[in-house]
Amino acid sequence: MDKKNIYISGKITGLDNYAEVFEKKEKELTEQGHLVFNPAKHPDMFSWQQFMELDLKALSFCDSIYMMKG
Repeated sequence: MDKKNIYISGKITGLDNYAEVFEKKEKELTEQGHLVFNPAKHPDMFSWQQFMELDLKALSFCDSIYMMKG
């Protein structure tokens, strides 16, 4: 399998355990040999709009998106 840069996409707003869910998926994909961008690891210093700008920029460097349920 080829190593890919993967962006994890899923619901964050309104979920109490989103960090754990994203971390679990990041670990799984990393163990498969991929480089993973986990948006749940953003620091709390940015507004929602700034998060979206950062995420779109990160997404532009990824080969694929892993879409989680929800």
